[in-house]
Amino acid sequence: MFKIGDFVKIKNSDLYGKIIKIYNNKRNEYSVLLSQNSSVIRIPEDKIELSYTKPNYRNKVEVHYTLSSDNFENEIMLRHQTVEVALENLDKFISDAICNKAKRVRIIHGRHGGILRKAVHEYLSNSPYIKEFHLADYYEGSYGVTIAYLK
Repeated sequence: MFKIGDFVKIKNSDLYGKIIKIYNNKRNEYSVLLSQNSSVIRIPEDKIELSYTKPNYRNKVEVHYTLSSDNFENEIMLRHQTVEVALENLDKFISDAICNKAKRVRIIHGRHGGILRKAVHEYLSNSPYIKEFHLADYYEGSYGVTIAYLK
């Protein structure tokens, strides 16, 4: 049994990653963030093993927020970030939005590829703090922006 944050190796491959989500189902599946291309895969427990070397993740970006409603912006720019970094920043942003009693936020993930958009939508789908979300209208950024409504 692995835990979130464990570094793992995909068996019979040279792929390494970090566990970012655990699914409690019959197959004991995990979401693993791969270090090679920053994509997330869902994989059963018997296909991974614990790694004692930490994989190198590229493009580490840190974003800091203040919890003052005077400085709170209701949008976040996630473009050009890896999925792992973007989801960490989104989690901090949603917490900040809750603290500042925001009801509607804009999440800018970009149009190209859709990998980041898919990860953002999966995060929002599983968040207990999000009432609903949808892609923005054309004049607000279309499929490069997601609008989320907080509970």
